[in-house]
Parts: sequence; C-alpha cells; structure tokens
Amino acid sequence: MRDFNDLTFTGQVRRLRALAKEALAEFGIEVAHLRYLGETENTNFQVRAAKEAAAQDATDLFEPGRFVVRVHLPNVHSRRAIESELRWVKALRQEANLPVPEAVATPGGELTVEVEMPGVPEPRTCTLLRWVRGRMFIEGVRPHHFHALGRLMAHIHQHANDWSPPVGFERPHWNWEGLFGDGAGFQHAADELWAMVPKRHVTLLRKVADVTGDVMGRLGQGSDVYGLLHGDLDVDGNILYYKGEARAVDFDDCGFGHWLYDFAIAMYAQKEAPLYRENLDSLIAGYRDVRDLPDEQLKHLGAFLAARHATMVLWGLDSISMDEPGMKERVDRWLDWNAKHIKASLAGVR
Repeated sequence: MRDFNDLTFTGQVRRLRALAKEALAEFGIEVAHLRYLGETENTNFQVRAAKEAAAQDATDLFEPGRFVVRVHLPNVHSRRAIESELRWVKALRQEANLPVPEAVATPGGELTVEVEMPGVPEPRTCTLLRWVRGRMFIEGVRPHHFHALGRLMAHIHQHANDWSPPVGFERPHWNWEGLFGDGAGFQHAADELWAMVPKRHVTLLRKVADVTGDVMGRLGQGSDVYGLLHGDLDVDGNILYYKGEARAVDFDDCGFGHWLYDFAIAMYAQKEAPLYRENLDSLIAGYRDVRDLPDEQLKHLGAFLAARHATMVLWGLDSISMDEPGMKERVDRWLDWNAKHIKASLAGVR
C-alpha cells in the first residue's frame, strides 16, 4: 500500500472517504451517497442517509436525512477541544434557539468517534452534523445580508456572555499570542514563521502586532469586550441565508477573543466590495438591534481589521509550498493586497 503522503490529492480524498464511511457506521448512519465538499482544517463530506435518519423539525432548519461528516486533521484540535465546540453549539441550539448546526451523537451518546484505518496516518477524530438549510452568497451580498449577520453575531455573543462552560471545556484563545505567537497553532514555531515574512513587509506586520497588543491591553478581557466567539463568520464560507435569516455553520475556529475580532473576520474579504461601507454599517446596526456595542469599543475596529490581514498572511506563509510553479508570484500579489488593506485599516488607529 502506498504511503498516504505519496498519493495524489484525489487518492488521499479517496482514503479519507473510506474512513468517513467507517465513522458513519459508528454513528448508526447507513449511507446512500457521500460527496466530497472540501477541506480547511477538516476534510468534509456531504452525507445522504439511506433512510430519513432525522425528521424535519418545526423550524425548517435542517434537511432530513442529510448531514456533513468532518474528518478532523490530527494535531490541530484535541478530541476534548472538538467535543467542547460541539457542546457550545448544542447550547446555542437548545438554550438560545439559534440557527446553527446540531451535532449527531452515536447510539452510545458520544459526540466524536476515533477511527483508525490502514493507509491513513494516525487515528482521525470524526464528527457528524445535521445539514442546515440555506444559500451561501459568494456574490451579490448586500447590506441587508450584513444586517442579518450582525443580529446573529450579537445573539451568539450574548449567549456566550451568559453561558458557563462545563468543566473541562477547551478552546483556543484568540488573544495576542493566539494571533501572532505560538498559541495560534502554526505548523512552524512563531519565530521561524516571522522569519519567513518577506523583508519589505516585516516592518508593517510588526507594527500591526504591536498596535494590536496595545489595543488588546487597553480593552482588557472583561466580559463586556471579550468572550467565546464563532471565529469565522465569513459570508463567503460559513454563513447561509434562508428566508432573510442568517445561519452560522462551521464552528471549528470558535475560541475566546475580543468581540471585535468577529467583526474583523466578517469584513476581511469585503474590503474591495463596492458596498463595503454600507455593509459594515449594516453589520453594526444589526448587532446593535440586539446587543450594546459602545462607540468607545468600536473605535478600535481598525486595529482588529489590520490584525486579521496580518494573521492571514502568517497562516498563508505557514501552509503554502513555495516550490509550486508560479507560487512566488501569486504569494507576492497576495501579500501586497493584504499590506494595502493593513495600511488602510491602521490609518485611523490612534
């Protein structure tokens, strides 16, 4: 049997698909169809059960008999951290009735299963979630979409603010160390990664790190500014819309951080959108429909926007292979794009 790392991308997905089917058997799901969806830190497959394994609920939130199974990368989140994510999502559904996924447990009540398979290095933690109805707007996102997202974000933050995590709850902190240091979970040590930043961008990224540290220090970590975040409320990837309602999926990056960081993530990919200012204003207005956001806190958003651009640069440098044909040119363009928006975001920071 060929080594997993020597396989083509398609070959690796084929093996992980077989592993996902093993996991689904442990969840008690008989599979009719399994389709590869993509991967970030997980390899995800859409599942259609042979029988309707979950009845459509009264809120019309989930599609019956349809799920997503996640095959988690080893050494990214511990099994306890993954279970903690699902326990919070469960609380968001049951306690706040928010439109988020619902984890499916095994017949024995376990939220995760550990699957080992020949040809796949290391055991993989797998999880199963019900499929949320909705449409993703890759293009054509408008201010009313951001208004709905702002309301959802506020409800998530409010629940997190009122919720007491159970004993043993484990999620990362998106503080300074979690964005720029070894707490971010980079493949490289943070010092090594910073050394990979091209010289023309080092001063700017160091400035972002310093400014962010200063702002975080001034804000502190009180419950009015800091708590449990979704961590990836990006309309291009993790927000669905259904009958005007914003619905959040993929809580894999949830962790503790400043509330403003969720705003920065939501706006990161929108910086060159024609309606950027209107979308941001609508996001803030929607949030304020539900939860207080003082101007004194909001004035620091520029620092968090800059931090998001800088951390995306670090994450990108951490994961790409410069040996691929044309990669250097693509990375240079991407670095310049982020640098431009970092400068714009820092322009109003004092």
